Parts: sequence; C-alpha cells; structure tokens
Amino acid sequence: GLAFGLDGLLYLLGEDGGAFLEILAPGDGALVADLDLGVDVGAIDSLTPLPGTGDFLAAASGQLWRLDPTVPSLTLFASLELGTVGDLVALSYRPLDIAAVTTTITGVVEDPFVGPLDDIEVHFLGVTTSTAPDGTFTFPDVVVPVAKIRVQAIDYGTGESTVSPAIDPVPGGVTDVGTLEIIGGGG
Repeated sequence: GLAFGLDGLLYLLGEDGGAFLEILAPGDGALVADLDLGVDVGAIDSLTPLPGTGDFLAAASGQLWRLDPTVPSLTLFASLELGTVGDLVALSYRPLDIAAVTTTITGVVEDPFVGPLDDIEVHFLGVTTSTAPDGTFTFPDVVVPVAKIRVQAIDYGTGESTVSPAIDPVPGGVTDVGTLEIIGGGG
C-alpha cells in the first residue's frame, strides 16, 4: 500500500482483494476509519497529489485512478488498452504554473460511412463531454499546458474509441482538434 498525510491525518491506501483506505490518528496511530472503496484496482504502483484539488492519482495495473479522500471514493481516471496505446507504467505529475494557457477545445466525431455521431463521450484531462447531434463537441475555457494536447472519443455502445492528433493549443482562442473517426460508431 501507499501512505499520505492530509489535514493532520495519515491515510493508507492499499489493495487486499479490493482497494481500501485506512485513516489513522496523528501521534498514537489509532485507527480512525477502515473503508472498503468497492473496486478491484490490482497492485497500486504510485500515488501523487492532483494539484489544486485535494485529490490524488493512483497508478494501478495499467490504469489511473482518482482518489477523493474526503468522500472517500476511487474512480477510474484513465485506462490505456494493451496494444492500442500501451501500458501505463508510471506517473509523474507537476503543477501547471507559468506554462499554461486557457483555450476552448472543439472538434467533430463521425463515422466516415455514416456521418456525424451523436452522444459519443469525449475526454480531456479528466473532463468529459458528449457530442451534439451534428457530432460536434466543445470544452469551453479549459486551462491546458503549453504543449501538444489530445482528446479521446469513446463509443461505449460499440467499445470503439479514437484519439485525436496532437495539436498545439491556441492561447485565448479556439483549438480545433479536427475530426475523430469511429467506424461502426453510434451503435
């Protein structure tokens, strides 16, 4: 398991047939709470703070989980499928400071044989939106690193997904990531 301090308490995140979170009192280490987080995450490899949120990101078995210790809850943040992008093996996180800009991200999701796809989930840095009936999506006024950005579109009905090309953000403007194609989408 992994340990971290928050608001004067010690938190132990571990996995033993499922993720659990133990909260210990300062000083004597008395058990304040022992909570089953209700998910099987596998081996937890690393835990890092998510700047500006009070939450943590836990890398576990090729997936990235977001831990909110105040609720507490553990939700899937990102998952990389073997053979598609590769396995997530480590996580390094640093706060965005002067190297960040605000932009609006737009694009379209379509099946090249059918046309625009409605109600497809699009993900960017832990934020999710859905496509409109004309296949368009928008992430208004998001803070992004001054680096190439990508979005991922997922059709949960068919299990198909795609990732946009890496695009430089347009500071203070609109960053169009173009058209993302999902063949057989909308099913």
